[in-house]
Amino acid sequence: INFVDDRFVYLRRELDSIEISKKNYKKNNKLSFIQEDAGSSILQKAAKEQSSFDIESQLLLADLLRNSIESQKAFELLPADIGIQNLIINQLVADYNTAVLSYQKFQTSAGNNNPSVQLLVSTLTNLRNNIINSVKGYKKQLKTTLVQSESAQKEAEGSFASLPEKEKVLRSIERQQNLKESLYLLLLQKREEASINLAVTIPNTKIIDYAITDIHPISPQRNKIVLVAFFIGFCIPFGILFILFKLDNKIYTAADVENTNTVLPILAELPSLRDDKDSAMQNLEAFRTLANNTNFITPYDEDELGKVIFVTSSIKGEGKTFVSFNLASAYAHLDKKVIIIGSDFRNPQLHKHLKNTTKDSRGFSNYLHDGTIQWESLLCNNGDKEFPFDILLSGIIPPNPTLLLSNQRFERFINEVKKVYDIIIFDTPPTLLVSDTLMISKYADTTLFVLRSGVTQKNLISYSSKLYKDQKLVNMGYVVNDIDFTSSYGYSYNYGYGYGYGKEVEKETRLQKLKKKLFKRL
Repeated sequence: INFVDDRFVYLRRELDSIEISKKNYKKNNKLSFIQEDAGSSILQKAAKEQSSFDIESQLLLADLLRNSIESQKAFELLPADIGIQNLIINQLVADYNTAVLSYQKFQTSAGNNNPSVQLLVSTLTNLRNNIINSVKGYKKQLKTTLVQSESAQKEAEGSFASLPEKEKVLRSIERQQNLKESLYLLLLQKREEASINLAVTIPNTKIIDYAITDIHPISPQRNKIVLVAFFIGFCIPFGILFILFKLDNKIYTAADVENTNTVLPILAELPSLRDDKDSAMQNLEAFRTLANNTNFITPYDEDELGKVIFVTSSIKGEGKTFVSFNLASAYAHLDKKVIIIGSDFRNPQLHKHLKNTTKDSRGFSNYLHDGTIQWESLLCNNGDKEFPFDILLSGIIPPNPTLLLSNQRFERFINEVKKVYDIIIFDTPPTLLVSDTLMISKYADTTLFVLRSGVTQKNLISYSSKLYKDQKLVNMGYVVNDIDFTSSYGYSYNYGYGYGYGKEVEKETRLQKLKKKLFKRL
């Protein structure tokens, strides 16, 4: 019975929906009963056709009257009451015929020069013109009416032609309605039969004794489920975190570098760049710190020649060109005469920091290749009038950069620029990919090895440390680039050395460091 009642509710909604659809369809298409609507459309169509026929007949009669009056060479009688349904034209024709009879009578007795005859001639001429003008106006009116009648006739024909399609749709809706009504009546009958059967059926079961149960359920055991859920919720996340940390072999902070290497110093931690004023100030202060720390590890000579600084990395994409350019800017702010030289001939990037220069712009490779070129003619400027420094681009990419760097002009160039500049910065190729940097590293006073947070792998720290131990790179220090600092140091400075502006910084707990490291990696 419950099933039948549920079906009743469903069928009732279906019937209501079909009836509303039928009502809206009839309302939108202006239908009542198809047979009556068809008869009405036929009568309307016939009436419009008869109206068009009558109008066309009136046009023909008007043309006949106009031709009759225009073709007269003398004043003659016009056909009266030919069927034109215009009282004014009929009255004008009657007046014209009366005047014609009077004219003919006076002309015979009095002659054409008689004043009465002349007056009748004037009257007939006016009547004739009035009839012609009235006929023209009547024809315009008939043509307008004919256009409207033909439009109404087409509309009636269209309405009549659309009746079969409307009948088809309406019969489809009525078919659905009849089907749902049949199902509704069938369910009503079945429910009555089920109600009767339920009323006459005698129950064949009897409760002998009620069951005795415990207040505590045997299953599920809540305590065990809570314990297992707590174990799963606690161990699985920490297991996943443990695996993630074990599989992650990249460095993120200076602490990761210090855990792998304890010999070489970390000269600076450079923050990630953002598009705001605070980030620019933070970046400038970080490179000032790098410049000062670089001065501390650079050996001092009494010859007062310029110091040569090589900036390199393990692989490309760690930001050595970025560090080279901004380090030159920092030295320029310290009133040093600085030049930065692009010696990465295989993948030059220094031109991107200047306007109106490309990868194919003339530079250092052209100087080393062509003995007639002076390096002073290839210099560019950073465009800063207050803190300027010179730039020597890499130049056109040569077919054999290693052979070009072993040129004797390279050593001569080093000796010349050391006499002119205080700081000479070389943007050198990555050490892991090519041997160019290792071949010219003997000319460096200090080597800055750039590492990038989230990019440099930990095993590359051991590789760079081995280069230093094997004396392939001299006087080396690390620069950790692109660190995302999340804590604040007064003016948003954070270099990881426990030093800042404005206030003391509380030491982070191990849990806070874990959270910060986890969210950074996820």
